[in-house]
Amino acid sequence: MRKFVETESIELKRTFNDNAEKDCVAFLNTDGGTLYIGVEDDGTISGIPDDKIDSVYKSIMEAFTARIAPDCTEQMMTETIVEDGKRIIKISIHASNKVYYLKKYGRTPSGCFKRIGTSATPLTEEEINRRYLASISYLAPSLTNAPSPRQDLTFKVFQIYLVENKVSFNEKNFDSNFSLRLKNGEYNYNAYALSDQFDTSIKISKFDGPTKVKGKFVYRKSFGPACILKIIDDVDEYIQTNINIVRSYFDYGKTQRRDEFLLDHESVREGWINACLHNLYLNYPGPSIYIFSDHLEIFSYGNPLDRMKKEDFLSGKSNPVNKELADTFMKVDFSEESGKGVATIVEKYGASVFEFGSFYLQVNIPFNKLAMEDKKTNGAINGAINGAINGAINLNANETNVLNLITKNPSITKKEISLSLKISTTTIDRTLRSLKEKKLVKGRTSNKNGRWILENE
Repeated sequence: MRKFVETESIELKRTFNDNAEKDCVAFLNTDGGTLYIGVEDDGTISGIPDDKIDSVYKSIMEAFTARIAPDCTEQMMTETIVEDGKRIIKISIHASNKVYYLKKYGRTPSGCFKRIGTSATPLTEEEINRRYLASISYLAPSLTNAPSPRQDLTFKVFQIYLVENKVSFNEKNFDSNFSLRLKNGEYNYNAYALSDQFDTSIKISKFDGPTKVKGKFVYRKSFGPACILKIIDDVDEYIQTNINIVRSYFDYGKTQRRDEFLLDHESVREGWINACLHNLYLNYPGPSIYIFSDHLEIFSYGNPLDRMKKEDFLSGKSNPVNKELADTFMKVDFSEESGKGVATIVEKYGASVFEFGSFYLQVNIPFNKLAMEDKKTNGAINGAINGAINGAINLNANETNVLNLITKNPSITKKEISLSLKISTTTIDRTLRSLKEKKLVKGRTSNKNGRWILENE
């Protein structure tokens, strides 16, 4: 004789009643499950009399069509089975992205439930709102099937990035290889993001206090119009040059360098790339960065928990909204692998720096306290330190990192520097020009096994 046991995915009911309806809603809002009618809580089969089968079926169909919303008839399947010589009804329920509820209570905690263990537990207001917004965004068009706001697009900068990263392409298959067109031949929004004309709202704002309320607005800098890849690099360079560096100097005599940074460069860059990649561009403005007196905030629209569990997100798993854009990011080495950026940030700063809102994700990266103290003692971030210590020279983060690499390995190539620092070769060229102007680097020999030559050699 078969023994039924209630589990997270199995519910047992003697009759189909109001509580059974709650369990159906809970299964619909979670991961689905199976409801058996005619089985006691302890697993004993009581069965349904033959003359009651039709009325029970009627009650079930009324619940799924008239008392549960939205329509869920396609999410359920009923069948009569015989166990121990007795008839029972098996209801198989499949979950979906929608928010289901009992009509008489509406989309409220009294009407919305989720399955936890063997119980139907009310959803909170926040959970309901988040799930509802997710269901709406799920129906919204993706970047590849939404039209570009303009059709006179060019891709000069995008193609430069492809060449730098040795990604082969030709004009004939260019549009199809990178999913740039709608079926009707028009450019889509994915093409717009990669074009030279991409002009969404991407800004850095600075405040002189710990919050917007407690701090005074200092300035705002906008980026674009430009290919999203260039915008990412430009924002990254701006932060490293104007925000991150506290003090850096190079002692010619001792070949010693001291670097003081407010932020971990890799974490900030990975967080910024992640924000640009997962932002809901079709419904909201672009991602933003806010600089405060003690931390940096990376803000993007869209909550990844609408698509995956929190623990999966924090462990480095990825389910990007803009999948085609994600593929392009990987081709040009902006993202090494899906979810790596989140794992990098968690390893450095912990999971608590991620703030999940109903329609947004925010990463709050604190400043290095020792660096902040050094800043307080020795001057502002951009303050001059020439002559302070051993004839010191001001360097930004990229300059310091590049100089460090070529000092340790004079034979290193620009491509190898790019891979090591996770910055584009365009940024490296700009950094090397600056190092030459500061008379730290002479250049590179032109022979086959070329090497970098420092000014003090």
